Amino acid sequence: MQAVILAGGLGTRLRPITHTIPKPMIEAGSRPFLHHMIELMRDNGIIDIILLVGHLYEQIEKYFGQGQRYSVNIDYSIEEKLLGTGGAVINAREKLQSEFMVLNGDTYLPIDYRRLIRRWQEVRDNSDAIVVLYDNHHPLGPPNVAARKDRITAYNKTDSAGMQYIDAGVQIFKRNVFDRFSVKKVISLENEIFPELIDRDRLAAYITETPFYDMGTPEKLKIFERYLETVEK
Repeated sequence: MQAVILAGGLGTRLRPITHTIPKPMIEAGSRPFLHHMIELMRDNGIIDIILLVGHLYEQIEKYFGQGQRYSVNIDYSIEEKLLGTGGAVINAREKLQSEFMVLNGDTYLPIDYRRLIRRWQEVRDNSDAIVVLYDNHHPLGPPNVAARKDRITAYNKTDSAGMQYIDAGVQIFKRNVFDRFSVKKVISLENEIFPELIDRDRLAAYITETPFYDMGTPEKLKIFERYLETVEK
């Protein structure tokens, strides 16, 4: 499975540090956040990685290179301007395999990714994508997804009414999901891709009780650092 990591955002909530450091390169436990994500992929047997980069991307490329130091293969897709989560994926279309995993570059979800891939293989015949959902039994924020059995029935980040789960920042897609969209156009996974798949009942759910760690604010970054202290002892 190929991992495609969204790593091109501006990190506005972490300014002023993100004026000079790209958001995924902010340190957590003495190493960049993205370093931890790449090691998580490698440790789950996922070694083909594309980084979707933009803001200050040169720092990311200089640090990781082609990935040899980390026993992975890293390629890059560069956004000249922000294209949204879906637009960034489409911008990398020529580098994408027929099926691939997409991960938010500011979210760390320590699950067994081999199990997720096996589940995808079970549902792929009647699905075009699968989204990992946190069951929110220890609330991390307002829920934004509704699901019934293994199918996602609604997705709304602005209204939590009727929602049960939180998007955990990991999905697997078939590449042809993006075929009808133009390159260099601003497109959102959340607002344009997911609703269309839900309407056709082609969006599967993978529900986990494992909490994810979001480094989007200084407070959340500290929570992730405390998690690292527990697993690295």
